[in-house]
Amino acid sequence: MKSTLSILILVLFLIKSVSGQYLHQKGKYIADGNNNEFVIRSMGLGGWMLQEGYMLGTGGFAGTQHEIRALIEESMGKERTNEFYDAWLKNHCSKADIDSLASWGFNAVRPALHYNLFTLPVEEEPVEGQDTWLETGFQMLDSLVKWCKANDMYVILDLHAAPGGQGKDANISDYDPSKPSLWESSENQRKTVALWRKLAERYANEKYIGGYDLINETNWNFNGTNPNGCDCSNERLRSLMIRITNAIREVDKNHLLFIEGNCWANNMTSMFPPWDDNMAYSFHKYWNGTDRGTISNFLEWREQYNVPLWLGESGENSNQWFYETIDMLESEKIGWSWWPLKKIGSVVGPLTVIQTPEYNQLLEAWSKGETPDANFCYESLMEITENLKTENCVFHPDVIDAMFRQQNEDTTIPYKKNQVPGVIAATDYDMGRQGFAYADDDYLNTKGNGGAEWNSGWIYRNDGVDIEASEDESSLSNGYNVGWINQGEWMVYTVEVKETGTYKVTFRLAGNAGTGKFHLEVNNKNITGVVNVPFTEGYQDWTDVTIDDVILEKGVQQIKFYTDEGGFNFGYFQFSDPGATSKVPARILNGYSNSSGAFIYLACNKSFDQTIPPDINDFDLKVNGEAEDIAQIFFDSTDSSKLILELKKKVQKNDNVLVSYTPGNLHATDTTLLEAFSDLYISTTGIDLKTIPGKIEAEDFDINNGWEIEDCSDTGGGSDMGYTNPGDYLDYKVDITEKGLYEISYRVSSGNSGGKIDLLLIDSTQNRLLNSIVVPATGGWQSWTTIKNEVSLPVGEYILRLLVNQMEFNLNWMNFELLEVTGVNEHFNIPLSDFFQIFPNPAQNKLYIRFSSAPDTQTQLKICNLTGEILITQPVADKKQTMVDLSGLANGLYVLQISTKNNFSSRQFIINR
Repeated sequence: MKSTLSILILVLFLIKSVSGQYLHQKGKYIADGNNNEFVIRSMGLGGWMLQEGYMLGTGGFAGTQHEIRALIEESMGKERTNEFYDAWLKNHCSKADIDSLASWGFNAVRPALHYNLFTLPVEEEPVEGQDTWLETGFQMLDSLVKWCKANDMYVILDLHAAPGGQGKDANISDYDPSKPSLWESSENQRKTVALWRKLAERYANEKYIGGYDLINETNWNFNGTNPNGCDCSNERLRSLMIRITNAIREVDKNHLLFIEGNCWANNMTSMFPPWDDNMAYSFHKYWNGTDRGTISNFLEWREQYNVPLWLGESGENSNQWFYETIDMLESEKIGWSWWPLKKIGSVVGPLTVIQTPEYNQLLEAWSKGETPDANFCYESLMEITENLKTENCVFHPDVIDAMFRQQNEDTTIPYKKNQVPGVIAATDYDMGRQGFAYADDDYLNTKGNGGAEWNSGWIYRNDGVDIEASEDESSLSNGYNVGWINQGEWMVYTVEVKETGTYKVTFRLAGNAGTGKFHLEVNNKNITGVVNVPFTEGYQDWTDVTIDDVILEKGVQQIKFYTDEGGFNFGYFQFSDPGATSKVPARILNGYSNSSGAFIYLACNKSFDQTIPPDINDFDLKVNGEAEDIAQIFFDSTDSSKLILELKKKVQKNDNVLVSYTPGNLHATDTTLLEAFSDLYISTTGIDLKTIPGKIEAEDFDINNGWEIEDCSDTGGGSDMGYTNPGDYLDYKVDITEKGLYEISYRVSSGNSGGKIDLLLIDSTQNRLLNSIVVPATGGWQSWTTIKNEVSLPVGEYILRLLVNQMEFNLNWMNFELLEVTGVNEHFNIPLSDFFQIFPNPAQNKLYIRFSSAPDTQTQLKICNLTGEILITQPVADKKQTMVDLSGLANGLYVLQISTKNNFSSRQFIINR
């Protein structure tokens, strides 16, 4: 008995040791072999083992693989068709692909398996009820695992096409409506279970298998009305997955199981609770918002059932959507798998398979129902299989940049090496996010249906910038141009300037509107003035516009192409004929205010000689026609070509601001004097700080993470922000002009009770929770009320963050009213969390506050309820401990507020008698 027990313990130990090498469930997260939380960053190998028509351009007439194959076989015969598919499978994914994925940052791949590479269809089995196993698929997987193992990457097996097909969206699973589906055939279900058992048996002890994705994107109506199963319960799906699980566990207790729901993976009705202790739930995400609220139901299930999540498939959108979605997912410690690695003629993935003219002719013939010449068909298709090879694909670094580097950096990096003198293609702007590398009116698709509403061209690159093939015959063209250009859109180009000098800049332009205008900027300095686009005969009728005497400093510069008025196409710009800057006078190019309106910057075309200080008497300032005083003038320490005027009175966003200069001693480093100027217009469009005291509309945020905007029926109409979930926040850049005690009014509505807002003030050194406020039920989502709270604020420029602590409510506006000036310092200096403690908590009739050192005489405390109503106010004596009498308060949750000479903080406590 003792010997048997010892053997059993040893076996269990060995099983546990083996399991420890694999990706596995660790509570609500996925962990690696060292039991550390692991974020899966995977690429889906769609199109390799299973063709989908939209990836080949045949979707309009042959969407499924069996239809595509039949079309090819009809065109060039069975023997050549087999040759084509052999080459397709060989070249679509190779060691070079996996090596590339590893070098880009991926740690896993998700091959989309077609069952017919592993076993025969049930109708072709020689013996009914038995399985013929085919080595093709297994050998392909063996090679894939070998390549991944060499790169320390995981392989997650995805049954994309189950026997019979699992969904009405036939292209995904190669479903043939003329034959029984997976759900209409018990034999197809038996074969599916057997296939998974066979796979698990083969790879049971392979740690570089990351897991088993049991059935991809079921979309089948079991008992609802939606044909894709979006409104039905899924007992039959759950039952089959439990059968598959049991079969796998007979031979493999090591590997993680990924479970998808119905309706393209996202209908999880009846799929809970989990039935295995080593599984994760996989959802898919396409063409919707990038905020946390879009996956809130999955997050709730993760918490409820203590089970991991994985975004098993996503993509087919813009780079900005990629960045935002991955950023949101990884903030929740959720891994992801992108789709796909390569497609024919598409820029959405890392690799584009070149779509040849001959292949286009083939597609056109098929689309018309014509049968092409067999030899032509064969040659065209075999050329495509050659183009499938990684070395023959077009690599899109912008896609990879969005998925990896941009997750950690706001900066931009060059897309191509651009030099001055030289030609810069309009399409070769920097890689980076919207608002950093470029600004475009439409830059992602959240509207559904896989449409490309966000991009009118969608070739060459995958950003919001609209790019099309160019018909320009100039030898300087790269074959593409930026089009559909609107006012306010821009692109940034990092260039290496070989030498300081004046340059001739020639722009390649086309457009029949005759209204286009643009300019170039360097460091917010307009270096060209506004350039008018001439009328041409059409948007592909190209002409040159040249600007002389544009000065650039030697070194790496960032040049911004800014559109003042749209309606033209842009092909390239060329910098040529460098000359000495001394031949051009020193002149102010443009002026603009800083974000708060407290300073004005004057940008010169040259660097100033800073040994001669500017004379304030040489400058005049007019605001809305009235003379205003300048406090002082000095040189910009970070840019020697700029003057800074500090104003005694801040200018506002819509002010008409003019500056004049009478020639004095200011001159450039090349000794040329600064030219006089009169009534130079100062741009105030960059003023984006919201002023406190004052009112802030909720929709005037600077950053929105998770909230949604909607029409508002409150007094005054407009918009409000709602659909809140815990962790969502709105950021506002604010300028607090007076320090003191403020009353904050929040205009809110809620159909529920329990919503809660945390108010934080953020600067470069710390985030500080100011207070919290509970939003009551108001009787409806558009039934509005005002709740108030008091808070002490310092003077200065900050980020004000409204953080959702508890859902759900709407917010229309906030108003900050100064009640009294207090001794709040201009910056937070003392972390009050280290300064005081409260006890007991929960309290009964007394609450004690103990300070680490005796507080100053200006320290005060307040007790508030969660709606912000002040219930107790009392000063704090010059002692290290004080007490608050709570006997007059009912049981419940309250907020203690402490304000000192230097700071302010709050803390919640409970009264429970």
